[in-house]
Amino acid sequence: MSFLSDFIGAGLGGGPLDEVIHNLNYTFQDEDEDNKLHKSTDANPYTWTIPLEASVPFQIGSVFTIFNSGAGDLTLTAAGAATLREAGTSGDGDIAVPRDTLCTVLKVGSDEWVFSGGDPSGSEQLTETLHNSNYNFTAGDEFGKLHVADDGSNYTWTLPLNATVAFNIGSVIPVYNDGSGNITITAAGAATLKQDGSSTDADAVVGPGQFATCLKVDTDAWRIAGGTGTGTPVPSDAKQYFLGGM
Repeated sequence: MSFLSDFIGAGLGGGPLDEVIHNLNYTFQDEDEDNKLHKSTDANPYTWTIPLEASVPFQIGSVFTIFNSGAGDLTLTAAGAATLREAGTSGDGDIAVPRDTLCTVLKVGSDEWVFSGGDPSGSEQLTETLHNSNYNFTAGDEFGKLHVADDGSNYTWTLPLNATVAFNIGSVIPVYNDGSGNITITAAGAATLKQDGSSTDADAVVGPGQFATCLKVDTDAWRIAGGTGTGTPVPSDAKQYFLGGM
């Protein structure tokens, strides 16, 4: 297990992600959505294919976590009549995953998938955005940002109702606590927030040195992976990987 999977925190089943390397053209298979980090690591170009539901009936809400750590091009495509689009767009098409880009692909309907978390326009690193305050997430916070607190105070960061900020389903908001206080992640109003692997709607605590990802899975429904307020912090240099300092 590398520091990267530790940095990602808990996967959709509540445990760390297991790295699976595919240095080849690849079609996603049953159980590829379960706590796995799919990686390409060499200099060759590859195409990874999301299959039709008739071939592999992934459940709606299934997520592939993908990281291109090689020097080659990685292209994501959907088979047959299946569609793949970037979060925030309506266009269907192949998506290039640049080198050093971490992304997720979320199933939102029968043969309908949404790409998020990376930047297919070519920006390879997240930009640190500091919030040493209580904070309400706003439009644009899901694009290329790592949301950080770095002092000793406790803060509450709020995921808004869809009526307030209409994040697209599949939007991902990464959070890192670089301070000594706690960050409490909460959902506003009737919106729900559930820890991955849990059916309980509850606030989540991101403790000192911890990382978490918030994923929008429905109109007013969010999942959070990582955090919990206890456990092992990520390595001290892990944050810099996504900020371009590694």
